[in-house]
Amino acid sequence: LAKYISNLNIFILCLLILCLSSHSFSASYLMITDLGSSAEMIRRGNIEGFSKGSNAIFENPASLYNVNLVSTSVFSSQIMQEVNYRNISLAFNSGAGVFAIGYMDAGVEDIPITQMNGEIVEAIGTFSYMNRVFKIAYQNSVTDQLHLGVSAVGYMNEIYTYSGNGYSLDFGAMYEFSDLTVSLFARNIIPTKVVYTDSEDPDYSGEEDLPLHAIFGIAYPFGDLDVMGQFKFDGVNTLMSVGVDYNPGFLLGMLTLSGGYKEFSVLDNISNTITLGVGLNLFGLSVDYAYEKSDHFEYDANNFASIGFDF
Repeated sequence: LAKYISNLNIFILCLLILCLSSHSFSASYLMITDLGSSAEMIRRGNIEGFSKGSNAIFENPASLYNVNLVSTSVFSSQIMQEVNYRNISLAFNSGAGVFAIGYMDAGVEDIPITQMNGEIVEAIGTFSYMNRVFKIAYQNSVTDQLHLGVSAVGYMNEIYTYSGNGYSLDFGAMYEFSDLTVSLFARNIIPTKVVYTDSEDPDYSGEEDLPLHAIFGIAYPFGDLDVMGQFKFDGVNTLMSVGVDYNPGFLLGMLTLSGGYKEFSVLDNISNTITLGVGLNLFGLSVDYAYEKSDHFEYDANNFASIGFDF
């Protein structure tokens, strides 16, 4: 056990160094996982690593230890009335660890192709944009307190005649110190790129770096209130999130009220917003709703809903 704790301390130190670093690295590839894996995650300020179901595959794969036998989750939303965002995941506990698969995408249909006709801009067709993520994960608990997980990740990006593909690995650890739970997670730990081709130009080649994400989170219960905090290095900025879950004891865990504050990157700058939400859990069926304040000039807020089933 001392060896595992020593290794965990080294991992914590490495992630803290990454999070506190003031250097900026190339992070040109759009990570749709930043949008959130479920309404459960979004409602508490996009804090990763503390989801209980199969959707944890999109966050810290070590938190899949919460899966009892089989878990599935479906999430679908539309952002700014244009971007369709959805994911689906499945996990099962084999007794020798938890295996999980997940698929996530975000896309826009019918984007106009235009050209100038004299002084008039006219549409001559449409194209679509689609960003996809595939994940396969395995989680194993080294002890009752220490949980580890790893994910193999595939990225696919399509826009007009261009398509890109890339691959990487995620690694996570969770450790429980009495009531305190610590989540440590690194996304894209292998420095790789998404390589692009053009179906109309066989000589074209392009690439984007997959950004390294390092996430450190903690959760601690105060009676019926669970308080969570997170520092996330997203390849450009170090971001902070704070969230709370309120589980009224007299309702036997069937209702959760949540609120959160999150920071997110807008190019090289840091912006922030607040989140609110509610979750219902009835005999393994979970239904979650999240509200996120938006600073977009046309849309005041984003609304999210997800459904999961665990048994």
